[in-house]
Amino acid sequence: MIVTRFAPSPTGFLHIGHAFAALTASSGSDRFLLRIEDIDRTRARDSYREAIFEDLAWLGIRWESPVRVQSEHFDDYRAALNVLAGNGLLYPCFCTRREITEAANAPHQGPDGPRYPGSCRKLSSEERQHRIARDDAYALRWDVEKALAATNTRRTFQDRGTEHIATPEICGDV
Repeated sequence: MIVTRFAPSPTGFLHIGHAFAALTASSGSDRFLLRIEDIDRTRARDSYREAIFEDLAWLGIRWESPVRVQSEHFDDYRAALNVLAGNGLLYPCFCTRREITEAANAPHQGPDGPRYPGSCRKLSSEERQHRIARDDAYALRWDVEKALAATNTRRTFQDRGTEHIATPEICGDV
């Protein structure tokens, strides 16, 4: 059974690239799932979400109900983050996108663009706490190496339609 999903952000109207991606994902799949990525609370709009539904229907695309709306699941994500944090698998990253892109001009290029080079993974607990107390902006990153070591197994995945087999480390700490 082939299951595909399309996950637009309702921060603007559907454009031709989105339409192409939705048509490609929905054609030939046994199940087509729609997930609304509305976690950007400053830009997401209900009017854009409704327009996405209308445009997909106009294209003849049918999706399963209910549609998963990411903002309705913050408690689930918080619980999952608490488990990961409790296992010591998360750390705060204070790098900006620009800093990551600039650092990626070396061997830190992932399959989808700049890969996070792990700069903040090396910070001491004291430095992390100091920067958090100072109210520096940060994102939580998943320590992939530590997570893979904890599972004690080799994880791989294969892109459909290719012979490429990859491991999670190629994406860096997400």
